[in-house]
Parts: sequence; structure tokens; C-alpha cells
Amino acid sequence: MSETPTEQADNDVSPTHTPYPHTLAFNTFVKRYIPVLKAAAEQGQRPPFPSKARVMGTLKLHGYNATIMFRNNDRRNPVFQSRNRVVTSQDEGPIPSLLNGKPLHLLVDKIMKTYNSGKGQPDATPFSEIMVAGEVAGRDIYRNVAINRLPRFFCIFNIRVDGTWVDMREYKDVSMESERIFNIMNWPTWEATIDFMEDTTEISNWLYEVTKKVEDECPFAASFSDSRGRKISGTGEGLVWTMIPFEGETWPSNCTTLWNFKTKGERFEVVSRIKPTPPRDPDAIGLATAFVDYAITEARFEQGIEYLGEMGMLEHGRNGKRSTSQFTKWVENDVIEEEWEKMVELGAEEGKV
Repeated sequence: MSETPTEQADNDVSPTHTPYPHTLAFNTFVKRYIPVLKAAAEQGQRPPFPSKARVMGTLKLHGYNATIMFRNNDRRNPVFQSRNRVVTSQDEGPIPSLLNGKPLHLLVDKIMKTYNSGKGQPDATPFSEIMVAGEVAGRDIYRNVAINRLPRFFCIFNIRVDGTWVDMREYKDVSMESERIFNIMNWPTWEATIDFMEDTTEISNWLYEVTKKVEDECPFAASFSDSRGRKISGTGEGLVWTMIPFEGETWPSNCTTLWNFKTKGERFEVVSRIKPTPPRDPDAIGLATAFVDYAITEARFEQGIEYLGEMGMLEHGRNGKRSTSQFTKWVENDVIEEEWEKMVELGAEEGKV
């Protein structure tokens, strides 16, 4: 098998950015989809996912979201993406510097061998599009996490083939550790069963208890040693929980939606753990203040600054006002997207305040 380095495609035609699906926090996921499940049950319709679901928790690493796109059965000319845009080989930053020149086609070879075998197809069956989703993390990416002490790496956490998300439990071998390309399935995982039609308080408490243990001691970092042979100990970010079939069931052949949610350690959450309550004498200012205290946190500000940097919009000096405007707009849009249900619950939605 050839290991000729793979170079990122640089074509005259700009490649299209294919975004990785947004992952909601558990509490937001519950608020958003329980009404959908109940409506489906009342109307006798098939729910979007099982109301009683089995979920698998994998480690959430604090880094840059990165995806590698392979299209039209081309295994040697991938396109790199950050969360919000295509990244070219001319871009500065950790994604191209880490991934460019590595034999990434070997990842595709492994993916297609497992994928085609599962479908009873020849290994050489062509594909239209493969998304390899992961996190670029490690030294000088993010402070205050244990993995910041590791040399930079790319860790795969999801794979999509021709629009279908695969069962990652069957793709543990999709990695190249000698190239510092890892697979999150080779680290600890957790499982739970959640009945979304029942009260989720108890399971929520358990999910965050597990998450607290990861926050206190990152299992990923702890699997490595420093130059003195000492275990790398320190903070982890949290977990991502993905729906998987129960024992005896088969993975859906058309799993085009990635049903998952996240639980973060308290210091990484973009909302306050203190539940907001409407003021006794609610007025526009009081309602807005209660919501802002809940939804506007330092962690969300840090994400906004990261976005500006990713998009090349972080400016200083005289041009700093433009950055401020873009930053404010990003925070506003992010809050509305993620916290709309809480905004409505407080009565602080747009038009009322």
C-alpha cells in the first residue's frame, strides 16, 4: 500500500464548505426535541429518533473543529475545513500545518474497506463524498486543558460516507498514530439509556457527574506521558453523547442526521449553571438582565473571538470597531441559536425586550 503524502487540493474553482452539524448542549437538546417527540406520538407519526434511546459518550477535546473532505472517489486531493470555512494550504494556522503532506488516503482506504464490507460491496466501490470529522488540538491551541501539554494532533470523532453517518464503533482502526492522527474510539467510552418521554432530571445529573470526572482528570491526556515519563494530568472539557442502536438492532442504513448532544465541564460551559428566574416585577430591562446573566459568559466570548480569528476578521487599532461589530453580531446569533428555548421560557425573546 502506497504511503505517498497526500496534498490538499488547490483548484481554480473554490471548493464548497460543508459544515459539520452543530452539537447542542443536553438541556437545550431536551427542550428542543421533547416537543417534537410528543407531537409525533400524538399524531401517530414516526419520531425523528427513538423516544427511549441508547447513547454512547466519547471524550470531547478542546481544540479546533476540523473536517477533511474527499469527493468524487478522489482519495489523494482532500479539502480541509474549519468549522466555518474552507482552509487552503496557504492559510496560516494549525489545520493545514498539521494535516498537509500526510498520507490521508490511507484513512479512506480503511473507511471504504469497512463501509463496503458492511454493505456487501467490492472494496473498490466508488464513493461520492467522505467527511472525516475531528479536532486539531495540543500545544498552544487552548490553555487550561491537559491536552495543551501534548504535541499537536488530529483526533477523529465522526465519519460520514455518502451522506450517511457511520457507527464509529466499527471504525476504530481509522487512524495513523505514527502521523499523530488518532481515533477517539480508542479511548474510554460511556453508555446510558435515556427515556426522553420521562423526566430527565436524574439522567441529567448522572451525565454531568460523569462529565465532572472527565473535567477533573482528562483520560485522553492521562494516556500519554511527558518527557520525564510522568502521566500528563489535568483538566478535560467534557463528553459528546451519540445515539447508537440497542443490542440486537442494526445501524440505520440511511442515518443522515447525527443525533447527539454534549455535556461540558462547568468552566467550559457557555451558560451559567445558576438557573435564571424571571424578576418579581418583570419589565423589559429586568427580563433582559436575567437572560444575559445566564447566557452571556466568558466561555461564549472566547468562542466569539475564536470565530473572528478563524474568519480573518480579528482587527486591532483603528479597525477594531469593525471587529467589535462582527463580534457582537456573532454573540447575538449564537445566543439565539442555542438558547432560544430559555429566552422564551423567561419571556425575554426578541420583540418583548
